[in-house]
Amino acid sequence: VQDLTAAGHPPPPAVPEAERLDPLRARFLRHRAIAGHLARLAARRPLLLVFDDLHWADEETLALLTALAAGDASGDAPGGRVLIVGTYRAGEIPGALAETLARLARAEPARIYLGGLAPSDTDHLVRALARGPLPDEAVRAVRERSGGNPFFVRELVRLWEDDGALDEVPAGVRDVLRHRFGALPDATRAVLNQAAVLGDDIDLDVLIALAGDEEGVLDAVERGLRASFLAEPGRGRLAFAHPLVRETLYADLPDARRVRWHARIADLVGRGRPEDVEAVAHHLLRGPGGPPAARQARA
Repeated sequence: VQDLTAAGHPPPPAVPEAERLDPLRARFLRHRAIAGHLARLAARRPLLLVFDDLHWADEETLALLTALAAGDASGDAPGGRVLIVGTYRAGEIPGALAETLARLARAEPARIYLGGLAPSDTDHLVRALARGPLPDEAVRAVRERSGGNPFFVRELVRLWEDDGALDEVPAGVRDVLRHRFGALPDATRAVLNQAAVLGDDIDLDVLIALAGDEEGVLDAVERGLRASFLAEPGRGRLAFAHPLVRETLYADLPDARRVRWHARIADLVGRGRPEDVEAVAHHLLRGPGGPPAARQARA
């Protein structure tokens, strides 16, 4: 409403004596006034209303969205000349938003689930964001490391142009991921940390053995999948959704913990898949024995 007013449209009329009304009655009248205001504007030209980042929305915003979309604001509903778009992260749906989505289901809204960009579209975005020509190997590296996430693409292009390298996690990506990790339960973060030491492709049996708690690992995996930190590329397969997710988790672990987990994983893989010499050597190389232990495993 403030944006429409700033654009030259008069604001909706104030609700008379709103401070003296029952809160629910005042909210209903306020929503009706806003709906009527939008209906009058839409009579002149179509309107697009965008509710962005609904996973962070407060109760009043969600109530207004419900009233407008479901027609609960009485006869002054905006009508068919108003398109309402709401965006939210599928892996971050708090209880209030879940209730709102359930109420809105009556209106049969169109649901569009956005995945990563296709490889060709990612390459196009990389070149469009770059200030100058990029080597083909840099474009390919951004495509692979970003997983088609436009935000990751932008930050990786900036990293390349500032440092000429792509072997680090961009600071902007790292900060966002750390914030999202912080919203997870401690037990889930612990399992994701262990999975990060395992590698991009996660052996669930090894992860369970490392954690020592099958149900705890399965619960953490479910949360990781819902939050889009993990993905299931095939039946029975588990992996990180983006390399940058794993790299951020791995880089934030203390060296002592990483070394001990690598040693433990080398032992578990060696007993469970003794033929997988390269995997055993990889973890021994990063364990307390270092290169000599890795060379001995390959011998």
